[in-house]
Amino acid sequence: MLEHFRFANLFLRRFKNAYITFLTPELLKLITTLKPNIKYTTLYTKIRCLGLPNKTKQLRKYFATKLREELPTEAIDLLQGRINRSVFLRYYYKPFLKDIRIRTLKGIEPLQKELLETFS
Repeated sequence: MLEHFRFANLFLRRFKNAYITFLTPELLKLITTLKPNIKYTTLYTKIRCLGLPNKTKQLRKYFATKLREELPTEAIDLLQGRINRSVFLRYYYKPFLKDIRIRTLKGIEPLQKELLETFS
């Protein structure tokens, strides 16, 4: 589990903050090996200049849709940085992070497999 909230100056933005991230050791190794150091705006501009369709904004939707098979909506909102203002979520919803981790990793397994095959 990556704890983005511990490094607020580095990871947290004004909107849509991901406070925690679950990933496997294989994905972490891939990320640290490739060391991507590119900003979203740079990537977006380059894709637009090449005249290619830009589908990067759809990645959040695709990720959430895949996770919906494994997790409740409240847990997906938590992972994607959306905090609802409902009384239930603010005061009573206390998810078990171990359970969310297991179910999240199960939900992203097909995506991870496809990604690792692409970069292998």
